[in-house]
Amino acid sequence: MKHGWQPIETSPMDRPILIREESYQPDLVRWQMKRPERMVNGNRCLAVPAGWFRLHGGRSHILHPTEWLDIPA
Repeated sequence: MKHGWQPIETSPMDRPILIREESYQPDLVRWQMKRPERMVNGNRCLAVPAGWFRLHGGRSHILHPTEWLDIPA
């Protein structure tokens, strides 16, 4: 486990992490792969781009993260 804030380019994509984005508080996020638009039980589900999404608070996509940090134990 790394300590201290690391460049976002070195972030793991296989587990939740904390990220920072300029002028915003750190967020608890996870990487989500791109999903195409699809129909589920007659309901249209919109496409989702690949990227970092908050774990809580809906589909909040983090557009420009700069650094990441492992979740403190």
